[in-house]
Amino acid sequence: MPMKKFTSLLIALCLAIPAMAQYTFNWTPQTINPDNNMQEMNIVNDTTTILVGYGQTFVVSDDLGSSWNKVPILTPLYDFEDVSINASGLGYACSGDQRVYDNPTTSPFPDVYADGAFLVTTDFGATWTTVDISTIGTGDDPALNPSHKNCYGRHFRAVEVLDNNNVFVGIEWYAHDFETGSRVTYAATFVTTDQETWTAITSDAKYPYGIESDGTNVYFGGSNHLYKSDVNGTTVTDLFPALTTANGGDASIFTNDITIVSVDEIYVITSIDGIFLSTDQGTTFTELGNSAPVGANDMIVVNDTVYFVLGSSARSKYTLDGGDTWTACYPGTSCYEIGGIMNDTIFSLAKSDIYKLAVADLLAGNINWVTQNISNGENLQKMEILDANNAVIFGYGETAAITSDAGVSWTPIDLPYLYVSGALYNW
Repeated sequence: MPMKKFTSLLIALCLAIPAMAQYTFNWTPQTINPDNNMQEMNIVNDTTTILVGYGQTFVVSDDLGSSWNKVPILTPLYDFEDVSINASGLGYACSGDQRVYDNPTTSPFPDVYADGAFLVTTDFGATWTTVDISTIGTGDDPALNPSHKNCYGRHFRAVEVLDNNNVFVGIEWYAHDFETGSRVTYAATFVTTDQETWTAITSDAKYPYGIESDGTNVYFGGSNHLYKSDVNGTTVTDLFPALTTANGGDASIFTNDITIVSVDEIYVITSIDGIFLSTDQGTTFTELGNSAPVGANDMIVVNDTVYFVLGSSARSKYTLDGGDTWTACYPGTSCYEIGGIMNDTIFSLAKSDIYKLAVADLLAGNINWVTQNISNGENLQKMEILDANNAVIFGYGETAAITSDAGVSWTPIDLPYLYVSGALYNW
């Protein structure tokens, strides 16, 4: 190379090195989904960016990446259906499942369902953690083990926590037959005595919609079934034949809830077939008459002569004379649950709102409803009154609230991250 060209190249390189040294790269980290790899980013336009990755990451930004919002492709909004907390603070809350992907009918694989959420508390509902639902069920029979390899879509229907820390839970789930491509629906009631091993105590493919205990017996039932168990779930008695007899032989009965007055006296509230009373622990039943509600959602026995029933329209009634006469008390909307009495007030749950009624007003026959908003358009499902001042409420749309001032104010409960169990996709 001629000396002149070499000298020019050397000068150019010497000038370029200081110029390159002037560039400084100040990287700023931004956490999107901890401990999960980000895989792909797509800049849609001047403001919108989509980012996907492992751990179900699917987020979008409309402000040049300053903030990111989850796209609810596989993040269903869980509908909580029941909550139960015992006297020592141990409690469980449960929700239904959600279908998050509909496979084509020609696919050999089942639709993708996110398992329902199952939460546990040990401090009277102040804090909650998720339960490892893979421990629920034992054995190789998919009809008795929702954790079987062929099973998916676990739907938690009802739960009851006893004061001896035993827990009863009703679950519905699916099993997929890979040879035929068909889906089989199973359901059962499970019990645990150690919060580790959960065993099915029924095998009728039916789930309970309500579970209640008096400390000696556990009653549970739903569509066309009603059972009684001891507190350990070792002895299960079928009460449905006696209930069918009281219903004139008609076996199409859906149990909405069970109200326990004493060890001997229970009321079974059905959806449309009436309210049935047993004074012998479910051995026999009689249907309430004298214009009593022909079914409802829930019932509370205030004292020996005052019963209060809520449902929809004409199914909302009360009696002040032990059932001889009934009077309408419909608040103008369907109430799904009577939470109970706290601070001399009856609490009832409807869509979005609590409906309150002073016990003194009820006893005087003055139905003066007072409403209090809790959720934004979501059905409130269950309330657990802990004492005169403390209670929790769970409902649809991941509604969870707690009060410490007898229901004057309600604070949202900070729930744990409800990961999509059974449908964890890496994008």
